[in-house]
Amino acid sequence: MKKIFVAGDVHDDYEALAAFMRYAQAKNADEIWFDGDFSLRPYKATDLQNLFSQKQNGTIPRQAIINFIEAKRTNNSAVLRQMKTIFDESGVPYRVVPGNYDPEINEMFVEKDLHKKTKTCGEAKMFGYGGADAFPSHIKLLAQLGEIVNFDHHELYKQLKQNLPDVLLTHNPPFMFCDRMFNGQNVGTKATTQYIQEHSPKLVVCGHIHES
Repeated sequence: MKKIFVAGDVHDDYEALAAFMRYAQAKNADEIWFDGDFSLRPYKATDLQNLFSQKQNGTIPRQAIINFIEAKRTNNSAVLRQMKTIFDESGVPYRVVPGNYDPEINEMFVEKDLHKKTKTCGEAKMFGYGGADAFPSHIKLLAQLGEIVNFDHHELYKQLKQNLPDVLLTHNPPFMFCDRMFNGQNVGTKATTQYIQEHSPKLVVCGHIHES
């Protein structure tokens, strides 16, 4: 039987991720699964301030937006690269999906990225889907600019029905399962819950809602 360790929502905390990796190594983990949110604020505060300082008559010039996106991508890539180095140096095989704070990560993590992909886990079929459809205020701008992972309930359900996985690695939790926010609101994915009710997968691993 495989010994699998799960983590997520580290939000720029390199020390926490490194400590988790050391713990997984010490416990002879066979595999590590990370369910998204490498980043916290994918941009620097100075880049955001510079963006809004160029607003004219309520409109931000196109070039200022382009410059902000380029700066954001440079900063975020540095975060992801350092996180990936921590994963790689552990020597433990791993799989990841992006969170709602993260961009598309396939270019950097390549085959380790399970987003919208199916892999085998022993005799089980495993499917991953990252992102979420609710955003804190400080990343709503990134959502508007298309700089985070697109999340589509209909696409998720369609892929689940096509692939019929036994194990799901998602960032957003299923609706009514580990999805209750501090205000009592349930914000999970109904598509995942519907799949659970219809096909009874063996395991669903998720993150996103810290207080749950």
